[in-house]
Amino acid sequence: MAKREKKPAVMLDLSIKMASKTKSSKPDQLTQTDPKIAAAVDKCIELDRKIENLQAEQAIQEATVTESADSLRDTEFDKGNFAKTVNVNGTTHKLQVQFKDSYSKMAIDMKDPLKTVFGDKFDILFKINDDDELIEAKKEELKTLLGTRWSEFFANEKTIQPQKEFQQTTFTLRNSLKPAQLDAIEKVIEACQAKPSVKYPK
Repeated sequence: MAKREKKPAVMLDLSIKMASKTKSSKPDQLTQTDPKIAAAVDKCIELDRKIENLQAEQAIQEATVTESADSLRDTEFDKGNFAKTVNVNGTTHKLQVQFKDSYSKMAIDMKDPLKTVFGDKFDILFKINDDDELIEAKKEELKTLLGTRWSEFFANEKTIQPQKEFQQTTFTLRNSLKPAQLDAIEKVIEACQAKPSVKYPK
């Protein structure tokens, strides 16, 4: 590619007020009309649409695989076997469905109903998050003031969340849990558990 010839620098009188450019004088979009580029544009759009369709199809097939793995996992759970990973065989390859022991936070309002259901097992199954969140507008002031005025700078947010290894713990306790407790666990998992991931062979 040939180098562009440098234009001589033009010195401006900085005391001159520059005119403000309006949208009419400064286009925010340009249009390339070179016919040699048109084929590449069409191919990009065609490929983008194919990728979008393939991703949608893949998501449907993954959902089928995940549902099958979840069903096998439930069957084995009832037999007394616990697993976080299910290998699903294809005709020539296999996929791995990994059930994450990861959960979103619940509103602190759920604490009392869950304590009512689980009683002394509550602390084994759930944790209370007590997070201090810095108020953005107070950041600079915090640098100079800090000290005992903590509440002026931090908003406190309490949430509730299943403990680490929640799946394993609920599996271990399954025979000592009442029907209402098992039902509550199922609801918590449905509402909060991260979506299973599908691992592909390399």
